[in-house]
Amino acid sequence: MKNRIDIKKTGRRIMSMRIANGMTRAQLAEKVSKSEQTIASIEYGDKGMSLNTLCSICEALSVTPDYILGWSRYPTEKDEEYSRVCDEIAGLLRSCSYTQMRTIENIIKAFVDGTKKE
Repeated sequence: MKNRIDIKKTGRRIMSMRIANGMTRAQLAEKVSKSEQTIASIEYGDKGMSLNTLCSICEALSVTPDYILGWSRYPTEKDEEYSRVCDEIAGLLRSCSYTQMRTIENIIKAFVDGTKKE
């Protein structure tokens, strides 16, 4: 089954995002109305969680359920959109010559520099 849930991977992603958010296990537990031990058991992959708990954890950590469940490489939908746009641009660039690529690179640098000054 393609979308099988790996609770060990799910737990590691929760722990990683909690740490990235500068949050202790106790703080996450409080935000989702669970005990610290329950959060630890989820993070270590010793137990699963209900859909309500998953949603609460995702909200507390500002991540998508798809990311926590391992179905997406990106924690937020914004990151997925960024990746999609980059992939699309890379596809368009494949047909460009080296000279065209250098010109496009210079245009992008000028654009980024111009927006930083605004």
